[in-house]
Amino acid sequence: MQQLWSQILAGEVNKQGSFSIRTINLLSSLSIKDALLFRKLCTFILSITIIDNNSTDSYVLLDIRDINKPPFNISFSEIIHLESIYFISLNISTGYILRKHEIKINYNGQVLNIRTRLNNEPSISIGDVALTSIGKELSLIVKPEIDYNILNYWEKYYIDKDYDVSK
Repeated sequence: MQQLWSQILAGEVNKQGSFSIRTINLLSSLSIKDALLFRKLCTFILSITIIDNNSTDSYVLLDIRDINKPPFNISFSEIIHLESIYFISLNISTGYILRKHEIKINYNGQVLNIRTRLNNEPSISIGDVALTSIGKELSLIVKPEIDYNILNYWEKYYIDKDYDVSK
């Protein structure tokens, strides 16, 4: 927790406004348990590049149906708690979908290219969980554990959903 605060304060000293007031206020009441839970969630964050406009953003790729299985091993109550403290938002009914034909998923330097099949509509599911603006700010300074099984999971996930997948 001290390391997290020191990184935020250093960021604010170097460039005022690096972190929003909401994020700083939230951190003032954050417990160590909450910080460790968020760090656990950050293990699942992947960078997604949208090919047609070359924009990149960070996403938590989680399919709620698979959270209790390896490599995730995070409970639904933990996910709900992270939403209640404004780190993530859930969209369980339809999930989050990128209306694109092709994306690149990057996990700690390893890349998967995901492409819809020819004649399919531009639609790539990226799971049920999204980082909020607070979650995105904090994810930039959290040092999560790296688990390459997460990328293997998503490779199988997209192959099973009939996407073209390449490394």
